[in-house]
Amino acid sequence: QEDKIYVQHKIIEYGHLVWEWIAHKQARVYLAGNAKQVPEQVADALKTVFIKDGNMTNEQADAYLREMERTKQFQRETWS
Repeated sequence: QEDKIYVQHKIIEYGHLVWEWIAHKQARVYLAGNAKQVPEQVADALKTVFIKDGNMTNEQADAYLREMERTKQFQRETWS
């Protein structure tokens, strides 16, 4: 395998399932790892799924992710 594959790639690849789990089964998303680019890239991947599979606008996707963070449905534990 030449190209590196990261979790954010899989979130988008399986977006329809990710959306189903988050929106309809109240799945929780936990992210642990390096604080450099990955947390923002994962958040962007989730927002992409919300827009594509949840039929949201960019603003709605931002608000949805913020609400997930507020209710601890999306939690990050990162370090540098």
